[in-house]
Amino acid sequence: QGSILKRVFGSIGYALKGKCNGVPAEHWMDSAKDKYDSQLVEDVKCLLRVLVLYIPLPIFWALYDQTGSRWTFQATRMNGMIGGIGKIKPDQMQVINPFLILFLLPLFDRVIYPSF
Repeated sequence: QGSILKRVFGSIGYALKGKCNGVPAEHWMDSAKDKYDSQLVEDVKCLLRVLVLYIPLPIFWALYDQTGSRWTFQATRMNGMIGGIGKIKPDQMQVINPFLILFLLPLFDRVIYPSF
């Protein structure tokens, strides 16, 4: 039987080779059905449709991670005083985002959204 990853990548490679060689098929993966099991090819087609959803994830996480440095950059230009409680340092500013989420999520869920 072998590894499923080997069969998946093998079927994709075989289908790409068939597409480059001009093998006619309704879907480009269908050309792999002569060497690989039909069910495997259909599963790989479903897998490729799902993997398209993951294309923007690296862009999202790159931008999301950049927000932390922007918070620190902005905090260096602030005085950091929190009323009479004390002073927050610029590198501690990144902690405010998770605290705001933990505080505001139940507030919006229980108080603000039900009132509308």
